[in-house]
Amino acid sequence: ESLFSSFSEYGHHVNGKLTLGEAIADSGGLKFSWESFLEKTSPDLYNKKLFFIAMGQTWCEKNKKAGELAALLTDQHPPTRYRVLGTLSQFEPFAQTFSCPAD
Repeated sequence: ESLFSSFSEYGHHVNGKLTLGEAIADSGGLKFSWESFLEKTSPDLYNKKLFFIAMGQTWCEKNKKAGELAALLTDQHPPTRYRVLGTLSQFEPFAQTFSCPAD
């Protein structure tokens, strides 16, 4: 909850309590797909990186400011950029793949 509440759009913080369920679901989906990916493909480092790039591209979109502000108040999903940043920043295999510290 506190991680997503620390993110903001246009000066308004994400409601971590409202988005918590979807953030947990995103984390679980990432973990499940990562484990399946490893089991089915035995990927090298390049393909591991591509996995995470593809995950990020899934949420690539352009929205209007008014729509993003309305979504902050009513949408149970975190804004798409934070669905990527928040989820991956907490995922140790991502940190290992890109040689960066996990939060």
